[in-house]
Amino acid sequence: MLVESTASDIDYVFGEAIGRLTQRPDAVEVAFDSGRDAEFDPVVGADGLHSRVHRIRWRPWTLDESGGNWFG
Repeated sequence: MLVESTASDIDYVFGEAIGRLTQRPDAVEVAFDSGRDAEFDPVVGADGLHSRVHRIRWRPWTLDESGGNWFG
């Protein structure tokens, strides 16, 4: 429902794996494992708990021992 109602304004990519993210002043360059490159602003990775997008951009998730919260 969200995709259908926003597809005319937002570029969605499904079935691709991100290999590299490069921040530019006006966009984010994304290199996909398939060899395809594209630019977006912003990039939202919705690839789950063990997010590859998060590992590429920042670092692995860590568990806060005091409250059991995940931080990235």
